Amino acid sequence: MPALSLNDLLAIGLCVLALLALGMNLLVHRKHPYIGLRKTSAVRSSEILSQAAAEQGKRLTIGLGLDVADSTTAVASLPVLAALTRRSIFTDQPVRAASGGGTLACLSQSVVRGTYQGAVTPELFKPDYALLAGLSPYAYLAGLLPQAASRANAGVILYGPHRPESVLAADLVERKGNPVIALTSDLSAQAVLLASSAQLSFGEDFFDSGASLEVNPSAAAALRTQDLLRIVITVGLILGAVLRLLGVWQ
Repeated sequence: MPALSLNDLLAIGLCVLALLALGMNLLVHRKHPYIGLRKTSAVRSSEILSQAAAEQGKRLTIGLGLDVADSTTAVASLPVLAALTRRSIFTDQPVRAASGGGTLACLSQSVVRGTYQGAVTPELFKPDYALLAGLSPYAYLAGLLPQAASRANAGVILYGPHRPESVLAADLVERKGNPVIALTSDLSAQAVLLASSAQLSFGEDFFDSGASLEVNPSAAAALRTQDLLRIVITVGLILGAVLRLLGVWQ
């Protein structure tokens, strides 16, 4: 068996640390898993917008982006859809979701239906709560625009793999006087949405939103573990660079 290199030992150490940290977070925060959990500005804005829509008797529209076949990151939007749907079940206008592909539309409808069943209100579910807006990027946008422009709409959340043309939906909603929140993993879409007034999240915050919206305790523990590992890796890189400059570590 070949001897392990320093890089191998570091990788094993990080994996062990991640497992230990995940287990400790699950145990320590098992009673109150969401207290003190980090939330991005886009997630906090999503919660505020959901509450405002309920108070106004209006609905919240969520654009889930392109299909799973176009981008696997589309699946990351489903926990957010479940969390916001759960908060709107007993309001006048439940959340509406629009998808850019058949697979994502089926998954989103299954998630919404499961959320209603979990709330013991399956009779309140309607298939049009999770619609297929279009099978191509521009067809999806054409299907999303009428929902976004509706008077019954309180705002739009663009969550998932969107393309630069999504700025058209953001611009339309903003001209109607409603807020737009964007969480997307596509760099080109981030660039054009940053130029608009849409509230935007970057980087891994796109994948953290499900945990931040209190989807399940395991996701919350994973988010805390991720934050801890980020600190450990950053400190390790700085320490290694300093030792290398001082000649202590060759």
